[in-house]
Amino acid sequence: MIKFLSKIHSTKLPNPNLAEKLMCTLSVGYDLSNKDLKKCQKIWQQCNNDRSIVLKEIISLCGNIDTPQTRYLKAKSWAWNKVEYCDYAIESLEYYLNNPLYEETYTYKTHNLNDSIQNKKNRHLYEMNRYLAQAYEKKQNFEKALEVYNNCFKYDDMSTPNIYLDLANIYRKMNQLNQSINILEKAKKTKYYKGQFKQVIDIKYADYIKKIGNNYVYRLRENGKEKEHENIF
Repeated sequence: MIKFLSKIHSTKLPNPNLAEKLMCTLSVGYDLSNKDLKKCQKIWQQCNNDRSIVLKEIISLCGNIDTPQTRYLKAKSWAWNKVEYCDYAIESLEYYLNNPLYEETYTYKTHNLNDSIQNKKNRHLYEMNRYLAQAYEKKQNFEKALEVYNNCFKYDDMSTPNIYLDLANIYRKMNQLNQSINILEKAKKTKYYKGQFKQVIDIKYADYIKKIGNNYVYRLRENGKEKEHENIF
């Protein structure tokens, strides 16, 4: 069993179904019975209404059970937790993606019930891969983050605009602003370049041009915060 599974110890009996219900309370529009809601509210109180502690409790409730459901819950819980847990997020997300997926989470628990199973699966793969890319980004492993973000293009056409912005931001952190601009220029040539996406692209594009003029430098995180510098004359 991979190492992250041993990071949360619990004397409680595993209860993956309760873990999944608890995960639901972290999202908007969840649908739980009054009985389940009361159970989850009690856990939140025991966790001092601390989101990070609740996420660890979800992992604890999964125990050492190794199923698509528990792999999914652990991966998402680590991904949603603080930046200090990015190593566990990477490990658990890769473990989840390299094993059979939790089909129920994208087959039945989606808003668009008329969408095809393959489209739902692709959207789920996009979501989990983007979490993985974000975890690599938090770890400052930008080359790997670029690789995974690029991998997201093949999964969800609806979410493609976000990937251009993600890639441009990674190149900014690598102090390759010309590459950031190249990515946004590619985005301008796509069918998505309209409406709100056009506005965001134009704002980012202008910002990166300004940063180049101001000799912008991105420095790695220190004490959990990004360090940036611009020489403004």
